[in-house]
This record gives sequence, C-alpha cells and structure tokens, in this order.
Amino acid sequence: MLHLRCPECMVRLTGNFDYERVAEYDDSLLKSREALVADYDAIVRHNMEELSQTFVRALELDLIGADDFVGRIASGTTSNDND
Repeated sequence: MLHLRCPECMVRLTGNFDYERVAEYDDSLLKSREALVADYDAIVRHNMEELSQTFVRALELDLIGADDFVGRIASGTTSNDND
C-alpha cells in the first residue's frame, strides 16, 4: 500500500501497487531530485562566477574601497566600538 500526498495542494491518494511499480516510482523521484539539485548547483555556480568576475573587475577599476564597508562597521558588528 502506498500513501501519497501532494505538498502543493495537499491532495492525498492511497493505492495498492506491486513492489516493482513502487520501486520504479521511487527511482523516478530520486532521479528527478538529483536532476533538480544538479541544475540548482549549476545555476548557483554560474551566478557566483559572474559575481566574482564583477567584483574582480570593480577592484581592478578601483571602484571598491574600504569606505564601501563602513556601513557594516558602523552598525556595531566590530569588536572596536570606540572609533
């Protein structure tokens, strides 16, 4: 017996299936999840590469300086509060 629940619409289904069919379904779910994770990782990697290239270019053009990080220091995130 297999109990299924859709996480989007909360529809619930129950049925009796043979072991082979449930195993195929489980394999399909696993392969789909692996494909989604691989796509997600590729997108994150691509975006991080673009961001790092943009950051490097900004450093090369001297568009980023220490004063760009003053907001974080002024917000009290440093250990030296006497400045």
